Amino acid sequence: MDDTTGCIILIILLSLIRSTISATCGTSGTTVGESDPNSFKNSVGSGSNVGYLVEDPDYQVGCCGIVYQWEFYAKRTGNLDCQIWRKTSANQYTLVGKNRISPGSIQEYLYTVPPADSISVKPGDYIGWYTSATEMVSYNALSTYPILNRRKTSLGDKNTGDIVDWSNVNPESTGSNRQYAIRAIVKKGNTPQFSFGTSTTVTVPESTTSGAAVYVFTVTDADPQDTLTMELVSTDNSFFTLDVTNKQIVTTQADIPDQAAYVMEVKVYDDCRLTQTGTVTLTVPNTALTIDNLPNTGSVDEEETSERKLLDLTVTELNDGYTCTLVTSSVPFIVKQVNTANPTYGVYLIDWPQLNYNTRSSYSLSIECEDGLATASGTYTVNVNKNNNPTIDNTNWIVSLNALTAKTSDVIFTVSTTDADSPQVTYSISCTPTGCPFDILNSGKVVLTDRLLRHSRAGYNVDVTVSDGRNTVGPRTIDVTISNINDDPVLTNLPTSINVLENSALGTSVFQASATDTDSSDPKVFRASFNKDWADKYFRVDSSTGIVYTSSSNNIDYDILPNPPSFLMYITVTDGKWYDTEHLSIQIQNVNEAPVFSQTHYSTSRTEGTDGSAFPTPRYNVFDPDSGSGDTKTYSLDCGTDTYRFSIASGSGAISFKGDYTLDDGTSPEEVNCTVTVTDTAGLTDTCDLTLHIRHNNDFPPTFPYSSYAVTVQSYEIVGKIVQTIQAVDQDLSSHNHGRYSYSLSPNTRFDVLQNGSIYIKDLSGLYNTAATITLTLAVSDLAGRSTSVPVVVTIPRYFTTDSPYSTDRPYSFLEKSTDMAWFVPSMVGGFFFITFIGFSCYLCTVDCKCRKPRCDCCKRKKVWRPKPVQVVLPKPRELPAERPKPKEPPPKPKPVKEKPAPKPEVPPPRVRSPVEERIDVTSPIIRMSPHPKPNRDFESKAPAPAKQFSPPPPYFSRQGTVTAEVHNSNRGWTNSSDDHSTYRGYHTHHREGLSEDRHFVEIEEEKTQKPKKTYEFWTDMTHN
Repeated sequence: MDDTTGCIILIILLSLIRSTISATCGTSGTTVGESDPNSFKNSVGSGSNVGYLVEDPDYQVGCCGIVYQWEFYAKRTGNLDCQIWRKTSANQYTLVGKNRISPGSIQEYLYTVPPADSISVKPGDYIGWYTSATEMVSYNALSTYPILNRRKTSLGDKNTGDIVDWSNVNPESTGSNRQYAIRAIVKKGNTPQFSFGTSTTVTVPESTTSGAAVYVFTVTDADPQDTLTMELVSTDNSFFTLDVTNKQIVTTQADIPDQAAYVMEVKVYDDCRLTQTGTVTLTVPNTALTIDNLPNTGSVDEEETSERKLLDLTVTELNDGYTCTLVTSSVPFIVKQVNTANPTYGVYLIDWPQLNYNTRSSYSLSIECEDGLATASGTYTVNVNKNNNPTIDNTNWIVSLNALTAKTSDVIFTVSTTDADSPQVTYSISCTPTGCPFDILNSGKVVLTDRLLRHSRAGYNVDVTVSDGRNTVGPRTIDVTISNINDDPVLTNLPTSINVLENSALGTSVFQASATDTDSSDPKVFRASFNKDWADKYFRVDSSTGIVYTSSSNNIDYDILPNPPSFLMYITVTDGKWYDTEHLSIQIQNVNEAPVFSQTHYSTSRTEGTDGSAFPTPRYNVFDPDSGSGDTKTYSLDCGTDTYRFSIASGSGAISFKGDYTLDDGTSPEEVNCTVTVTDTAGLTDTCDLTLHIRHNNDFPPTFPYSSYAVTVQSYEIVGKIVQTIQAVDQDLSSHNHGRYSYSLSPNTRFDVLQNGSIYIKDLSGLYNTAATITLTLAVSDLAGRSTSVPVVVTIPRYFTTDSPYSTDRPYSFLEKSTDMAWFVPSMVGGFFFITFIGFSCYLCTVDCKCRKPRCDCCKRKKVWRPKPVQVVLPKPRELPAERPKPKEPPPKPKPVKEKPAPKPEVPPPRVRSPVEERIDVTSPIIRMSPHPKPNRDFESKAPAPAKQFSPPPPYFSRQGTVTAEVHNSNRGWTNSSDDHSTYRGYHTHHREGLSEDRHFVEIEEEKTQKPKKTYEFWTDMTHN
């Protein structure tokens, strides 16, 4: 072999070792097929009796183990055979195993394989599947799926081990890009186990022969398809070997050295090289020397003269060799080897022993055996039998028997014997004529062996002989007479055969057996038995008349009886003494029966659909006993006024739409109650109720009225403002949730959408003084995932402002909001004109009116309504704490006063009254109703200096509420007039819950001559709001 060949072989060996090491599956599970079958459920095939074999690396097993789970998406219900195929040649594959799964609904299935049904797989195996009905495994078709799918029609139900030729089935020309929703999850298999665990110790007797099985064990594997291989790993001896076929350890020779232990290591592994190793330790102890059948007793006859072996000695030490001798001397016995080929020893009576019972009636023989290491001994006793002839002691030898009362095993006679030598004697009899129904026991009892009623002979002579083994005495004759012998009953019309129809009426007579008996006084009783266990439920015989009736409780059903439905009925007639038996052959004939639904109501449902769309076929479970006899069933449908909407398959009962069916038209019902009728070939029928449930389908996606939208938003708009409302429409009925939808907006960082379609501002920060155009995508989706989207273009024009040099979001001021300025400017203009009008009116009332008296006519003409005055008496105000005196300043130096001439008395010009004074006209009738308040000198003199610009007087409490007077200084407080009157001008507030607040300007003049009464007059409005 050159170097190149050696390198190639080395590379191959390394590859095999690497593949062997990496070929074992992991314990967590490995996917073979699609990792997510639920993602490939778009389509499903329509063929039936179709098998698939996927020749693709994704569907090829890459490790050695077992199939733990199957996962697939079922588009239909039925039976699915998930298979593992192993390639045996170019186009031939062997079915390694299959698991039958029956999905009951359309969904993704995860099936865990029971341990008893697990399939053992090897690298290179492919997964496949088969459906006897319509295909159910879904798939997605895409040109980017280079999947090699072999599809074989009419594959048939295959069994494990079947070889299928796929040569005429190339990868699908139109389906090679299909990715099927199925996968197998494989994992590491179970390690085989020895029945003894990992180690055991076995004791082997020294006397074990060659080829003997000294230890038998079993090997188990939880994986049923694994092939187990067992090997002998090592051994330290040549005395034992491993029988891998029978799983046992056997000896290779007979003479195994004792007092030693021998170790054997064995292992077992499966197809995936999962190995279990066990150690068996064999110990061979030394066997002690024993004589197993001593002590013992034997006997010899006094008359014996020839050598005879009396006993074979049983010694346990056979391998080491031993010798046995007779220790007792001067006796007519000897111990010697039986023969040279068989080194065993026996005890013998010597030739011509000259035994005399009277001289010595027994001998005690002492025997020893030794193997060079040990000695065993025992005693054998030999008795001498004296020879005496037996004697018969009976005197009466006549016996009479009554056939009516005599029974089997009755003792009819006992032979009495005597033998002085031994109580053990033997008896024998002979009869004239022959064939007598008697026998004799070892005890000398003569017994009856049969009933005498049917015997035709009236008597027998029975000769009896007795023997003690050496001498025989007899014969002596017993004279036996038999009376009352019976005449047997006889069946006269059997055997015969009859036919019985199924469903015959209960308790119907079908046959009568007849019998005769010469003894007319004897009763006749009939009984029946059957050659098949099931027949006794359906027929019986009347014991007195022999009439055969059908059962009174069990109906005869041809369709459930074993095939063939015929049997033999054995009828027996007896007179109480004897009987006669014959058979009646009964054949059950089939009768057509009506089909029957297993339940009275079924239901099925599906979504609305087009013409021909089928409902899931209800599991009618129609029971027709005649279905096995070629009886066919047809189905019809009656849905009342809605019958025209549906059609039914006459052969299967499957329901489908007749015409397009939509619930959105508002007239098609969601639930229809129908009656299904099944009819067999003979026209027999049965009915059941069927409820059809039609569910709404999402037929239409929501849509927008326009293909796009545009909106302009100012950058200073507030957050949360709705800028546009766009509503979609859906033709599906919203009452069934299919017409309900939701909105989403992207991107939604600056704008977002409410669920009524209103787009609102979310965040416009950073867009001040900046023009921007944002394109949004408004999407609407219904509950089924159907969606539509439109673009929404938002234009944000540039907004000029110098108030803030920064582009940060801030609250708007009052003057910055256009909405506020829209009402503020008109209000200001209106307010200006209103104030101007009021001022002008006051001017006319005060300036143009030349009179100054309260009752001036011009003022009377301008009289307005004034509230009723309220007399308020204020309590003495509390003295406020005096201010801290300021440090005295030095008095200023007086300036020289220049003397002025006395002023001429001047008449003061008339004072012009203010508008408020005009309102408080003394000529008012209201003033007349209340006296003019007098000045309060005490208040003036005792009022503390205010801490602030003014100090209010204390509040006044009354039933109408609280009145507070506000006292003002200088311009709005006390003033001194030229007429030496003190005038107080100010405001007061009238507080009361539910009353309006009103402030009125008041003027109080205090006369110097007024009494010290603190009375103030206020104008107030006491009206309620």
